[in-house]
Amino acid sequence: MKKPNDLLILFLFLVFVIRLNAQDSNSLRIDGKPELLFGELVDKSIRDVNGDVCAAIKIISSLTGLTFDSNNRIVKTTKKTGEDILYLQPSEQAITVYKTGYKPFKILLNDMGIRLNSGEVWKIEISGESKTIAINILVDKPDVEIKIDGVIQEKGSNTYNVIPGKRKLEISKSGYKSIIEDIDVSPSNIFFRYNL
Repeated sequence: MKKPNDLLILFLFLVFVIRLNAQDSNSLRIDGKPELLFGELVDKSIRDVNGDVCAAIKIISSLTGLTFDSNNRIVKTTKKTGEDILYLQPSEQAITVYKTGYKPFKILLNDMGIRLNSGEVWKIEISGESKTIAINILVDKPDVEIKIDGVIQEKGSNTYNVIPGKRKLEISKSGYKSIIEDIDVSPSNIFFRYNL
């Protein structure tokens, strides 16, 4: 028979492995084919350490909070809603895209058919695949409105499919004070109970 401490260590190890696997289940991907934007050029004032005009990659994505790295160092980044422009040395071979809750995504430029040249701009569209988990939200009153990340959920259900991580939960019902809070969804944290 195992000692209670052995069981506790085994339980904590299993929770750690489940959480690690849940974090690694989300992955980034390229949508479509990268394309050279013939109508766009890099400003000649944006130069790399060798004094050459940079090449650029325009990353288009509906995902927020993307960060980037490259083998030779990114010279400059400009950000707009849904768009990040990376200014790189023309000799750059790879970039890595990072997003919290997703595996790092390394893009080997040559493998994607991208040949960087000074002054040229390429476009890549990136999206993410996230595996959802079922959570239960129990509220002491019937016919409440539940929103998760601003999306109204189906009434009459207590079970909702949600992407793991921090989610914004809103529970409301006419005549009652609304509940608005962040919940941390994970395979080990799927039950939520509320009283209005």
